[in-house]
Amino acid sequence: MAEFALAQEGGAPYEEYMEAAGSELATLSADNLYEVLGGLFPDTDRAALAVDADRAALTESMAYGFADGWRGYFDDNVAMISPWGFDVSSIEKPVRLFYGDADLMVPPTHGAWLKSNIPRVVTHHRPHEGHISIISEHFDELAEVLNDLWA
Repeated sequence: MAEFALAQEGGAPYEEYMEAAGSELATLSADNLYEVLGGLFPDTDRAALAVDADRAALTESMAYGFADGWRGYFDDNVAMISPWGFDVSSIEKPVRLFYGDADLMVPPTHGAWLKSNIPRVVTHHRPHEGHISIISEHFDELAEVLNDLWA
C-alpha cells in the first residue's frame, strides 16, 4: 500500500499525502463512503453497512475524527509501523482480542501476531469477519466481554 510505503519513508511527502487524505476523509458521508474508501470494505463489511443510517453513523464519526485536522490519522498510521514503546509480551492484564481474516483495514496477521505475543490473551478469531462486521455480527459477545470487565 502506497500510504504505508510513504509512512516508512516519512518526511514531507508523507505529511503532504496525509494532509490531502485527511481533507478527503473529513468529507465522508453515507453517500460517498464507498467512492472514497471502497477498497477497504469487503462484502461482509458492506453487508454490515447496508442500512443507510449505519453508514451515516460510521461516516459522521469518521468525519468528526478529522474535525481538528489530520494529525491523529497521521499518528495512527505511524504507530502501525513503529515500536509502541513497550513489549506486548509484558502485558500482565487479561486481553480480549477480536479480529477477522476479511479485515482490509488491519491485516489479520497483526491479530495473529498479537495472539502469539500477549501472554494472557483470549482470542475471538472470526475468519469470515471484517473490520466492521466483527462488531455488528458479534455485538452481544463484545457487550458481554465489556460487561465482565466493568463488573
